Amino acid sequence: MVFSAMTVTDSYFPQMMPSNVLTLNLYLGRAEFYFNNINDDSSWRKPYIGRKGYIFAPNLWTSAANNFNYEFRDDSQLYNFTLNFIKTSFPASTDKMTLKIGSGSGTPAVNNTYPRDLSSSQKVMSNGNYMQVGLSATVAADVRLSFEMQKGNPASAIGILTAFALSIFYAL
Repeated sequence: MVFSAMTVTDSYFPQMMPSNVLTLNLYLGRAEFYFNNINDDSSWRKPYIGRKGYIFAPNLWTSAANNFNYEFRDDSQLYNFTLNFIKTSFPASTDKMTLKIGSGSGTPAVNNTYPRDLSSSQKVMSNGNYMQVGLSATVAADVRLSFEMQKGNPASAIGILTAFALSIFYAL
């Protein structure tokens, strides 16, 4: 990971690293760190407006299983979730990554499985109360993602619901 001193903020951190190894090169600067070495990632999974971060396949840090399942959820707030695919490689036919963005417990607005749903834009955006990203892959798979959480736009969610309701009405 490389962070430019001109653009990096505490909103980029923390990054989950399932490893006991960290190398840091710092040139003419100052850094503050908070390390959490317990197995509770609930604070990392908490969404907030302006949040930015990264998700990497665990094989980048360690030889452990190349699996993860992260869910960022706050049912009291509507967010606009953006997920950018920095690098993805799924060499085995059994490798898959899932992405769900939605509200409540109903059908998610985004319900993708990769590599099948990988688009040329390599960027997915949607409103919702949660974003769930999961990976089940072989050690050869490489996944590097960045994400951002902004205040959701209720007008776009209402527009989608209105269009859906009208389509049902006219279908009857």
